[in-house]
Amino acid sequence: MPTDASVGVDISALERGAVVKQSFADGRVLARVGGGTRFEDLHAAFPRHRVRCVPTSDRITVAGALAACAHSSAGYFADSVKAFTLLTVQGEAIECSADAQGRGRLLFDVVPGSFGALGVTTFFDILLEPIEAEQLFGVHAEYAAPQLEDGFFAALDAVKDDPRFDEGLGGVIYGNRGRTLILADARLAPGYAAEKNRQALLTDDDVEGHAFSQGLANRFPRFAEATVSKTYPRGIVRWAPWYGFQFYQRGYDRAPEVLGGKGLKSALARLLGVDARVPVAHQGWFFPRNLTRQVMDVYFEVLDDFPGIEKQVEQQDIVLLGPCPYPAHSLGRTESDVGVLTSSYSLATLPPARQATIIQFFARVSQQLYAKLPQTRVSLCKQVHCDRELLRRMHRPWLDLILPLKAELDPKQLLTSRHLELLLGP
Repeated sequence: MPTDASVGVDISALERGAVVKQSFADGRVLARVGGGTRFEDLHAAFPRHRVRCVPTSDRITVAGALAACAHSSAGYFADSVKAFTLLTVQGEAIECSADAQGRGRLLFDVVPGSFGALGVTTFFDILLEPIEAEQLFGVHAEYAAPQLEDGFFAALDAVKDDPRFDEGLGGVIYGNRGRTLILADARLAPGYAAEKNRQALLTDDDVEGHAFSQGLANRFPRFAEATVSKTYPRGIVRWAPWYGFQFYQRGYDRAPEVLGGKGLKSALARLLGVDARVPVAHQGWFFPRNLTRQVMDVYFEVLDDFPGIEKQVEQQDIVLLGPCPYPAHSLGRTESDVGVLTSSYSLATLPPARQATIIQFFARVSQQLYAKLPQTRVSLCKQVHCDRELLRRMHRPWLDLILPLKAELDPKQLLTSRHLELLLGP
């Protein structure tokens, strides 16, 4: 979002499209991709290839995904980016890659997670892996329990260390230490009998239906808990087509146009109080994997002080990722595994004062986590509901990294946004 009296740069207006730059004997392709290319565009250009570790929406541009250092439940999108061109406000085009020299090599590491502070990425070389159109993925319910217990954390670690589940994993906790679930993902063998089993939620191509389902879940948060819990009892496996599996949140991007449109279903949704904007407050925190239990203890201790807001919980999910090689990522470059907690609360039907209470809760969690576990960081790729001075103290390494480069590449401080002003502004 542009700040007051500034000009917004819409990176979706950058050049779009993709062409083959290099093909490999194992079927992989190195594609030259315009920065404004969305992941749905990339799929249209290469329907038999995919990018590993993409954002959950296919309408995000590749430039935006790199700027935020987007990740999936399996890893980091930037790992598939082998080179890119950074256009500075001074008109210099810097070629950045692992093989570059000087600034080009440094910026190859630093631009992921820099949120556009250093320039605009205009062209990319992205590695795509081959995948059959009929390839299915299995979503395994490895753990389920009526409330949060020690077994949840033991199962989360076990699944992360199980090589079968290299497509990702996620743990979910509903309410205040309520129902828990761990889903682990793997490729299914060719010939899997999909007709004898049920499909994973929100992974088919009925994106309009997804928008209605997600709108209802936002209006009635307990609806999501009941549906997911019933669909994924412990030990069950649901199948998903690979594209729907990767971009299972496609419905969110379409919600305003679907729920706000004409027609009986849209009118009924509005009658039920479904807001076409699907208003949700997100907050995320990164931390070393070995602190997962302590982070959750602090989180729920704070939640105890805000009775009633747990009724608005849509989801509290945890993913465990490998070490991060990107110094501008929220947690910075790490040598050990990374944990990510994302908390999502529905704001639908809540009066402004009650919405403010949820934002206060998020801010308190950040305060307490930093005070008790200073290795944690508020995620910079989610909505930031955090005291500004605390945010800047927490991300001092990010500032120390970005500011000297910004002084060189953008000396007049022309590139900014509401997000960057929280970190870089006076």
